[in-house]
Amino acid sequence: MASKFQLPPLSYDYAALEPHVDVRTMEIHHTKHHQAYTDNLNAALEEHSALHGKSDEELLRGIQSVPEEIRTAVRNHGGGYHNHNLFWKVLAPGGSRAPSGELAKALNAAFGSADAFKAKLTDAAAKRFGSGWGWLCVDGKGQLQVLSTANQDSPLMDGRTPVLGVDVWEHAYYLKYQNRRPEYLKAFWEVVNWDEVGRRTAEPRGGSPHVYWTGGNRKEAAARRAAATFRIPVRVGANDVDEILVSSAPFVYSCRGGHAADSFPQRSRQPAERMLMRSAFVRIVTVLVTFPAAAIPGPTAAQSLGGSRASLDLQNRMASQHDFSYLSTATQVRRFVDAGYLVPVVANADFELHRVSYPYARPEVRMFLERLAAQYRSACGERLVVTSLTRPESDQPRNASDHSVHPTGMAIDLRLAWNARCRSWLERVLLQLERSRVLEATRERRPAHYHVAVFPRPYAEYVALKEHSTRLAAADVPSRALDRESLHYRVRSGDSLWAIARRYGLTVAQLQRTNELASSRIVPGQVIELHVPSRALDREPLHYRVRSGDSLWAIARRYGLTVAQLQRTNELASSRIVPGQVIELPVSD
Repeated sequence: MASKFQLPPLSYDYAALEPHVDVRTMEIHHTKHHQAYTDNLNAALEEHSALHGKSDEELLRGIQSVPEEIRTAVRNHGGGYHNHNLFWKVLAPGGSRAPSGELAKALNAAFGSADAFKAKLTDAAAKRFGSGWGWLCVDGKGQLQVLSTANQDSPLMDGRTPVLGVDVWEHAYYLKYQNRRPEYLKAFWEVVNWDEVGRRTAEPRGGSPHVYWTGGNRKEAAARRAAATFRIPVRVGANDVDEILVSSAPFVYSCRGGHAADSFPQRSRQPAERMLMRSAFVRIVTVLVTFPAAAIPGPTAAQSLGGSRASLDLQNRMASQHDFSYLSTATQVRRFVDAGYLVPVVANADFELHRVSYPYARPEVRMFLERLAAQYRSACGERLVVTSLTRPESDQPRNASDHSVHPTGMAIDLRLAWNARCRSWLERVLLQLERSRVLEATRERRPAHYHVAVFPRPYAEYVALKEHSTRLAAADVPSRALDRESLHYRVRSGDSLWAIARRYGLTVAQLQRTNELASSRIVPGQVIELHVPSRALDREPLHYRVRSGDSLWAIARRYGLTVAQLQRTNELASSRIVPGQVIELPVSD
């Protein structure tokens, strides 16, 4: 299909929101992240022609009718596409004005004052754990609400209409504000386009069904009919109401066949919704909207090392799903290292770094390298040679692809071995990992090397399962001892299904199946049933030896824990650690 959804141009320059939003963030946010959501949404809809006529809003409002095999992709990328379309429009250069007119009255009625509203939305956005959005919405009854959603979830999926949104994904503010999200939110209010918010708030919205009588105004009725998404024939009472027009606007009664709207008694017009409900031809079904499933990559784009555009697209989709920023300069790389998003990679007995300008990577990429290098040296008797890791856009070689993920820190280049036996071993392992959907690997020619893009979350889960299986095998546990025992875990603030699964040696899919979860979303206080191997209940705590460049935050993140848990378990008064120090990793807390 031809690209249906297009990246909309901005109505202002990338530098127009300075100093509140910096020009580089705007450029990357629009041309990289928003473009990725656009491309991935089109890719998801490619083979589903029945959906080609729907708008992004219609797709999200009817997310449960989207085929299951692409529902998660449409939720994530359709949400990202629609959310950003709104985001650019509710921003305006030149500073903000206070809300006025009907918008000011509505905010005062709903929240007490405009300042109280701003404080409430700021609080919701600041407390959103991980990535997501803060929203001002209109519900089905026309009331204003403040809420936040995770990831790229849209309020449209829950029957609400967003009129103002603030993006609190890392890529929206990190280059300028680093981890100071409250400072970014304060700056956001300086560039809000209140005229646009007021216009959106005043528009009639869907939600609960509304009925419009077209009366004798044939021009209006014709316009509504032309804009309708589909039509439902219906008869109500003794009068013919021969069709209901359903569009993104509320439901419409169109009276034809000689029956004007005025022919209905006034007492019948008022309970029009009840008349519609009683119709034998119409059923209004309340759909319980579920939340997004874990972002699991689809089939690998290539099962060879030949490389392709599809492989590059998959790498960029994974970077987007992980909310990774594309770093532009050496300064930005240093900021990410200081914040713990990138960790130092230091050569050891198993691998060497050859002219690597930026020896840093995402923590999972370093874990991949260390594991692979140890296996490679054992199999081949020589060290693995790394030629590139994180590489900012300013230092990309001339022949680098515009779609390279090296600026995100999730890629690594490995030198091609002279020994044919070693090349064969390495390619076999890379293809096996590619089939496991935890990375994409390509054998490049100029210069000869392997380019490997590691998918951090899937790879970390893959390793956790491997290590768990190895521990059971080493313990020589009889098969009868592997009977599953049932535990219950109460979700705490900051938990994720992935972290719980890893902590107990399970997979996200196992937890979803055991607890009949339609997605990976969990909330504090929720009780999760754990079917774990009985042997796992008695296992000893794990220990980790601190390496150069480690931080307590990075170790906690790597093992699905929190800094507070590590401090409490190890009786640490601060987050300071030193190389060689042994950290106990609690199995549970």
